[in-house]
Amino acid sequence: MAQPIRRIDSAAGILPDHEGGPFSSYEINPKGIRFGTQNPYEKVFVLIRPHILTNIGWMITAGAVFIVPFVVAYLIDTFGIPLGDFVSLERQLIVIVIYYSFLLTYVLFNFLDWYFDIYLVTNQRLIDYEFSPISSYHVIELALEDIQDIRDSTVGLLPSLFHYGTVIISSAAERGNFKFRAVPQPSRFRDVIGDLSSAVKTRGHEKFVRR
Repeated sequence: MAQPIRRIDSAAGILPDHEGGPFSSYEINPKGIRFGTQNPYEKVFVLIRPHILTNIGWMITAGAVFIVPFVVAYLIDTFGIPLGDFVSLERQLIVIVIYYSFLLTYVLFNFLDWYFDIYLVTNQRLIDYEFSPISSYHVIELALEDIQDIRDSTVGLLPSLFHYGTVIISSAAERGNFKFRAVPQPSRFRDVIGDLSSAVKTRGHEKFVRR
C-alpha cells in the first residue's frame, strides 16, 4: 500500500526568498524549475550542483588540447617545414575543423554532465539526479521525514580552501546513506536539511502518496 508523504508549504525562517542564479552551484528558491516526477504542490527549495571546481580537470585538458594546433603551427614555422608540399591547404582546414569539432563535443559533454547532475531539496524530499549526457540518468530520492542523521565532511586542500564537501544523510536502515558530493557550503546545507526535516516532522501535512 502506498504510504503518505509529508510536506511543508513554506521555508520562511529557514531559507531566504532567493539566492544564486541559473548557472550557480547553489540556488535557493529557483524560479521555473520543473521535473518529471514532481508531485502536486511540490516546491523546489534548493537546487545544488557539484562545486564549479569539480570541472577543473576537464577544463585543463580542453585548454591544453585547444592550443596544440597553435604549438604545432609555431614549430612548423620555426623549423621552416614546407607542409604545403605534403598536404594541401584544403585538407589542412578540414583536419582543423574536425579536430575542434571533437574538442567542442568534449567540452559540451562535460558541461552538460555538470549542469544537469543536480541535487534538489523540495518541501517533501531530497532528490539526486545522476545525469550522463546521451547515455542515461538515475534518480535517487529520500523523504524529508525519513531523515535520521546528517553529517558533513570536507577533505583535501581545494575543498578546504573553497568551502565544499560531502553531506551524508542517514535514514532508515534499509535505505542506507544518501550522499551529496562536492556541495558548496556543506555545513550550511547540512543545517538547512536538518531544519526542513524537523519542520516536516513537527508541522507537515500528509496529503500525497509516494509513487
